[in-house]
Amino acid sequence: MGTAPAMAGLPGEQFLQEQQLCEAQDTLHTMVAAIDAMDAEFQAQPEMLNDPEWVRSAIAHMAQVDDTARDALFHALDSSWEPDVFATFVQFFINPRPAGDEDMGYLQRLDRDHYTLLKRILAESAALGEAGWPAPPVFDAATSYQTFVLARRGLPLDAAWQQSTLIPRLKKLAGQGALPMAAVAWYTAASPEDLSMQASALAGVDAPWSGLAAQTKRTEALLTALRKAPDAELLPPLTPEPCGVQKFTVEPAPKAGNQTRAGQE
Repeated sequence: MGTAPAMAGLPGEQFLQEQQLCEAQDTLHTMVAAIDAMDAEFQAQPEMLNDPEWVRSAIAHMAQVDDTARDALFHALDSSWEPDVFATFVQFFINPRPAGDEDMGYLQRLDRDHYTLLKRILAESAALGEAGWPAPPVFDAATSYQTFVLARRGLPLDAAWQQSTLIPRLKKLAGQGALPMAAVAWYTAASPEDLSMQASALAGVDAPWSGLAAQTKRTEALLTALRKAPDAELLPPLTPEPCGVQKFTVEPAPKAGNQTRAGQE
């Protein structure tokens, strides 16, 4: 997947692409503005790592941000965007080959930052008690599920600690009935095929754990859509600035086919 140096084609074709890019950028603007507001509200609270209410609030906040970002990403699946626009939109969230922190996608940075705080909670918070996990009776199933999902996002970032400490903890909790065995099997799936199989087994599990099956299906759908457009070219990077279709104008097709995005601030 390369990077397109410019957007060429007939004026009508360019305008359609410009409209799609503008819709994509406005989606990003709405998402980032919402997440920034959530972060500001959460950061205004003092950190109280050993307080169950603060732990519950922190986990709920991270889960809400995670859902907001992923809902925006999966919006691309419901669009009829051209492959180049689709690939460029996804690249904003996930860079498969980042050269460093600055090259990470938006979602990759969120996962990293969330996991940094979550690990501190799991490793240090006295509010979790001997279980080392937000388990009943202090915490409800929703908090346990949110923690489970956020921790799984961090597995690629911290495989050694999770394999040695967290996953054995999850297996123990499953043995005590605090977590579904099928969920732990999903968590530890070693391949996409295994993950898909474990997700199918979760379809009949009670909520909220059945949500893992829905998450897996959405991810598989996104990967399938990307595979269907192997020759898609990455356009100039999108930003979370507001766009609005009115900001784009149609320029005459240049003689050398060297069109650019017009009117974007």
